[in-house]
Amino acid sequence: MTPEGALESLVGQRVAVAWSGGADSTALLHAAVEVLGGPAVVALHVDHGMREGSAQDLAFCRAGAQQLGATFGEGSLELGSMASEAVARAARYSILGQLCREHGVTTLLTGHHGNDNLESLLLALIRGSGLTGLAGIRATTDLAAITGQPTDRGIAVRRPFLPLTRAGIVAWLGQREYRTDPTNQLHDRRRNRIRHEVVPALLDIADTPDPALRTPSTLDADRALLERLARVHLDQARRDNGWELEILLRADEGLWPHWLRALLCTHTAHPPDWASVQRVLAALVRGRSGRFQVRGAEVTLTKGIVQVWPTIREEATPAACTIDVGQDVMFGSWRLAIRSVVGRALPADCEAFDLAGIELPLHVRAPRPGERISRLHGRTSPIRRLLADAGMPAHRRSFVPVVTDSRGQMLLVGGAGRARTAPITEDTEATLHVSCSATHAHEDCGGDRGSL
Repeated sequence: MTPEGALESLVGQRVAVAWSGGADSTALLHAAVEVLGGPAVVALHVDHGMREGSAQDLAFCRAGAQQLGATFGEGSLELGSMASEAVARAARYSILGQLCREHGVTTLLTGHHGNDNLESLLLALIRGSGLTGLAGIRATTDLAAITGQPTDRGIAVRRPFLPLTRAGIVAWLGQREYRTDPTNQLHDRRRNRIRHEVVPALLDIADTPDPALRTPSTLDADRALLERLARVHLDQARRDNGWELEILLRADEGLWPHWLRALLCTHTAHPPDWASVQRVLAALVRGRSGRFQVRGAEVTLTKGIVQVWPTIREEATPAACTIDVGQDVMFGSWRLAIRSVVGRALPADCEAFDLAGIELPLHVRAPRPGERISRLHGRTSPIRRLLADAGMPAHRRSFVPVVTDSRGQMLLVGGAGRARTAPITEDTEATLHVSCSATHAHEDCGGDRGSL
């Protein structure tokens, strides 16, 4: 496969290319421009501020994008020379997400190739990873799974060069100019040591690189199968307010880590480590209600129902906001959207209101102390009591969205349901649809309904 051939499936799309100026991303940018055309390509460069010469890399990329006829976007950081690779990666992808949104692009290409994949496999091997890690780099990832930011959801990170080798990419570049990062030649980092010491020895023993470079893709197919099985089982255990533990534990024990990992990955920028998965599994098997922490997420077990939430930080308390027809907003870990339709359509995945009885725009805020909701088919009840009845942990109840109209009429509360305001009747001529979804109910895990 050639670099151009790796991009044929993207013809007709507008894409962004993460361009460091190095050989791999330079080849990706040139191939993208050749296959898709310059106007369809946005070259994105992030200056990490970690080493001398990074300003020259930025200037090289800015000029190169102009010569190729591609749009150019840039971001800068001041991480310093002591920043770790993990910190730089997280910051880089966060900036790339912002740049993609600014340029209206939902596909971000990176230059990862087969040698990178083999290095990732070997790194996973020395960490004691299971199949999830050994299967290497995924060909496509949602950016939100990397950054942990809900606003990045819907931006696909694609790695079309995974079937290619580093040597093949450099040979294809020919006389085209690219930048060289001197830190990639240092042997003081594990990946660099594997790249310069271990991989050459392995490929020398193998005589040909093809089998070794094919191993991650072979394991990736097995990983995908297990993840599909885990999602099917999660679908079976899905309830309005989470996942039923008794049904989750009916699966073959070998599948337990995979369904738990699938749930945890909805809120962690990186897959949870083996020890965290086993620790949480052991707690769930005991069946005692409680909260179990992992990096970036929290698992709760209440009345036999498992829920997964992003870790709440005090400074992350959502600020009040407004939302109008056709808009989508994030309120903490909740996603809200408003649509209007003619007639009395009653969809199953959102709440419906008589538009004539509502004054737009809508307002979204956190619950007030002692606040109550007048339910559509019930009495007036304290919001916190309804959330408790739904199994929501006490420390989460201050972070749910309360949606009101511009007259202050309460429409719904995330996790507690809708109010009796503006019900649909035979006289309704236009309907307002309001969806309110907690991101712990991830679409890959069998549902996106927010009425906990």
